[in-house]
Amino acid sequence: MAKHNALKALVSFDGRTRRRDWWLIWIGLAVIQTSLWALLSKMIFGAWPSLLDPSLSQGEAAVSLGVLLVFLWPLTALSMRRAHDRDKSGWLVLVSAPLAIADGIAMLIAPDLMMSPMAPPFSTLDIAKHVFTSVYLIIGFWLLVTLGFLDGTPGPNRYGQSPKGVGQNNYVSPPAD
Repeated sequence: MAKHNALKALVSFDGRTRRRDWWLIWIGLAVIQTSLWALLSKMIFGAWPSLLDPSLSQGEAAVSLGVLLVFLWPLTALSMRRAHDRDKSGWLVLVSAPLAIADGIAMLIAPDLMMSPMAPPFSTLDIAKHVFTSVYLIIGFWLLVTLGFLDGTPGPNRYGQSPKGVGQNNYVSPPAD
């Protein structure tokens, strides 16, 4: 039973995920993703990447994009189920997936452009880069607040029963302290 729930947590878009589980799984996947990226970079390029230096070579950007694509499905499935817990459509989460892929492709194609600071005189590419980054950050912050900090719908909703068990006929509240 536990294996089925773990697999469902990584691949299924159906049902609901409570906030605590979203945080735990999301952080776990982020640690695994970062570790895998660092290990692959070490194996391919012979040096550990600096997690504090955001500039990447094209090779490191390619490895980063590849690892992102591997983890995109489970992170999207997890976040869609969390949106379902809030009684929101999972399609809202899909707004961030193309932005993450576009950011990875931009880093692969033009890492110098993406990492350069914006300074006068401003080029059209500078402005487009910073508008894109601003939109990406605003949507990311909105998703973080919506999925990570706001409570789910109590009781059943159109996506299923409450993952906390609240509102179900067989629910027994925990004893008071």
